[in-house]
Order: sequence, then structure tokens, then C-alpha cells
Amino acid sequence: ARLTIVHAVRFGETRELVDGDWVSTLRQRVHARFTALLSTHGIDADIVIEDGSPREVVATAARRQRAGLVVIGRSTAHDSLGRLRANSFDIIRRSPCPVVSVGSTPTALFGRSAEGLTEVRAGVYMFFDLFMAGAGVCAVDDVA
Repeated sequence: ARLTIVHAVRFGETRELVDGDWVSTLRQRVHARFTALLSTHGIDADIVIEDGSPREVVATAARRQRAGLVVIGRSTAHDSLGRLRANSFDIIRRSPCPVVSVGSTPTALFGRSAEGLTEVRAGVYMFFDLFMAGAGVCAVDDVA
């Protein structure tokens, strides 16, 4: 088996506004950061950096690589929780193979199956909180 790291960069409508050299430089920098991180931990992997939404980029890469498993992580970007949840579920729905993504209350709550999982880090899943209510994961009356 071969490990492939896939990273989606969203340019969207701004793609037409940015210089092609800038895009190339950004890709090179992201690739260099992944290479350094992997090297630090002694991991050999292919790195794929593509323009597009995570749900499309990951599904396309999984098909192209004939992946046997997709493991997705949470972005460090300061997105709204709703977008994170939508990406996770869309990736799971579109993937041609099993997907492992565990570590958030929304994932634990809305996941279709826990088969094959060895750990769930679901945060406030049992009791919820006002952040989860504000994000639409639960109602305010559901908060313990």
C-alpha cells in the first residue's frame, strides 16, 4: 500500500484574480511544508495538491489512486462548523472506498456506522453545549 496525502486549496472565484506565478508559488510552499512534516516523522508519501473543494478533490483523488481507505482530518482553517460538517459528509458519501473520520461531536452524531473504529473523540457529544446549538447540531433544549 502507498500513502498519498491530498490537500485541497480553494481558489474558487478568486482564481481569475490571482497571478499564475502566485498559485505556483503557493503550491510549492504547501508541498514543501508537507514534505518537511513527513520527513520529520520518517514517512514516505506522495503529495497531491489540487484546486477545488475538499469533497471533490478527495473523491477524485481516491478514485484516481484506487484507494482502499480514505482518512480525513479536520482543517485548522477558521471555518464555520457547518461547512466542516458538510465537507466531511460529502467526502464520506462520494468516496469510492471506506472513510475514517472521527473526532468531533457532529461526526459522532451524524455518522452512519462506527464499524471498524477503535476510538471516538467526540468532545461534547453526550451533553452538547451552546456552540453545538448555535451550529445547528442540536437544539438549545438538548444542552445538558
